[in-house]
Amino acid sequence: MPCVMCRELHGTETCVTGCYYAALVAQGVVNPLQLAQLCSMYIPSAIHRRMTDAPPEERVGVIESFLYHYWARSKDMLRGSMGILQDLSAELAEKNAEVQKLEDELADLKWEHKEKFAGEMVSDDDERLKLELEAELAELQEILQCGVNFKNVHNDRRVVLYLKDCDCGKEHCREKAAYKVKNHLRKVSLKDVDVEFLIEYRRQQGTTDAVTDDAGLVGHVHLNKTLLKDSNLSMEKVLAKCEETLISFRKKKKVGQLFKKIAISCRELHGTIDTCVTGCFYAALVAQGVVTPLQLAQIRSMFNPTFVHRQMTDAPPEDRDCMIQSFMYHYWAFSQHTLRGLTGILEDLSAELAEKNAEVRKLEDELSDLKMANSEKLAAEMVSEELKLEAEVAELQLALKLGEKQVEVLRVKDEIVEHKFRCRG
Repeated sequence: MPCVMCRELHGTETCVTGCYYAALVAQGVVNPLQLAQLCSMYIPSAIHRRMTDAPPEERVGVIESFLYHYWARSKDMLRGSMGILQDLSAELAEKNAEVQKLEDELADLKWEHKEKFAGEMVSDDDERLKLELEAELAELQEILQCGVNFKNVHNDRRVVLYLKDCDCGKEHCREKAAYKVKNHLRKVSLKDVDVEFLIEYRRQQGTTDAVTDDAGLVGHVHLNKTLLKDSNLSMEKVLAKCEETLISFRKKKKVGQLFKKIAISCRELHGTIDTCVTGCFYAALVAQGVVTPLQLAQIRSMFNPTFVHRQMTDAPPEDRDCMIQSFMYHYWAFSQHTLRGLTGILEDLSAELAEKNAEVRKLEDELSDLKMANSEKLAAEMVSEELKLEAEVAELQLALKLGEKQVEVLRVKDEIVEHKFRCRG
C-alpha cells in the first residue's frame, strides 16, 4: 500500500526547503512499468502550480532539480524495462529450443514407428529426393499463387518478378536492370538517411522563417545528400511523405490536437539538407514511425538538466513559464506513450511465450501418446513371440517323447531277435 511522508531538507544545494515523497510498501519487487505509472502521476499542472508559487529567481533551480531526478528515474525505468525484455527474450529462446528438440524427438519416434509396424522401408536417397521434390513444388506454388489472406507472413510479403532480355549486347544488362528495380522498390525510412539530430531555442523576435515565427523549441533533422542520391530520393519527396504522415496523425482523436500544432519545412544549408520541425521534436519522430518506444526513451533520456538549464537561461524571462509548461506537458505525454509501447511489447512477448508453452504441452502429450502406443505394440509383439516360443518348445518336447518311444521299440525288437537266436541255438 502506498504511504505519503514528508521531511525537511537541510544543507541541500537546491532552493527547495521541503519535499513530499511517496513510497510503495509491498511484499515483492516493484515492476519498472509500475514505477513508470507512479512517475506519470506528476502531471504538468502540478509542476506549473509549483513553479507559479515559487519566486522568479528560484524557478530555474526548481525545474533543474525536478528534471534531474525525473531524468534519473527515467534511466532506471529504461534499464529495468530492457532487463525484463531480455529475460523474456531469453525464456522465449529456451522455449523455442525445447520445442525444436521435442519436434525432432517426435519425428524420430514417428519414423521408427513407421519402419517397425507399418512395414514401409524407404531408403535415405529416396526420402531425400522426395523432400527435394516437395520443396521445389512448394516454391513453384509460391511463385504461381499470391497470398490473399491478409496475414503478416513471409509469403504474403514477397512477389517474384521476371525480367526479359533486352538483346542490347551490353555486359551484365540483366543484373543492372535487376539492381535498378530493387532500388526503386526498396523501402527507405528517415533513419536510413539522417546524419544528425538537434534542437535549438529560437527567439520570436527577428526570425525570418514563417514556419518558426511562433516556435520556441525547433528540432532539426540533418539529411545526407549522398544517401538521398543513392536512395533515389529528393528533399521534396521526404517533406511530402512527412506531411502525409503528419496529416494522418492529425485525424486521430487522442493525439490529433497535439499534431495540429506541428508544422514542418525544409531547406538547403551549407551543402546539407535539414528538415525543420516546429513544435515538439518527439511528436515528429513518432509521427514518422521510425522510432520504437525503447529508442524514444533513450532519446528522451539524453536531455539532461544541463541542457534544459542552458535553454532556459537563453530564453527571455517572460517566455520561461510557457516554455516550462510546454516542455513538461510533452515530456509527460510521451512518457505515457513510451509506457504504453513497453506494455504492448511485454504483452506480445507474454502471448508468444504462452503459445510456445501450449505448443510444448501439445508436443509432450503427443509424444507420450506415441510412446504409449509403441509400448503397447512392443508388449503385444513380445506376448506373441512368447506364445510362439512356447508352441515350439511343446513341439520339441513331443518330438523328444516320440523319439524315446521309438528307441524303446527298437530296443525291444533287438531283445526279441536276440531271444530267437538263442532259442534256435
